[in-house]
Amino acid sequence: MMTPALPMRITVQERQSPLWLKLQEHYAQRLRSLDQQNRGHLDPIQTQYVRGRIAEVEALLNLSQDLPGMQQP
Repeated sequence: MMTPALPMRITVQERQSPLWLKLQEHYAQRLRSLDQQNRGHLDPIQTQYVRGRIAEVEALLNLSQDLPGMQQP
């Protein structure tokens, strides 16, 4: 039986890197755009697609969040 992998997280130092800050702003803008699309008039299939994209962008942005009980070095 395989042991489940721990969720990927980025370190405090990585959070302060210019690349992460640039990616974070890009994905925050993308999330705002997707949220706006989701509020529009979409058929059920399009709504599911947009909501899936929203979930993926949120997961990317959440990489910089500490997990409960997570210790930083």
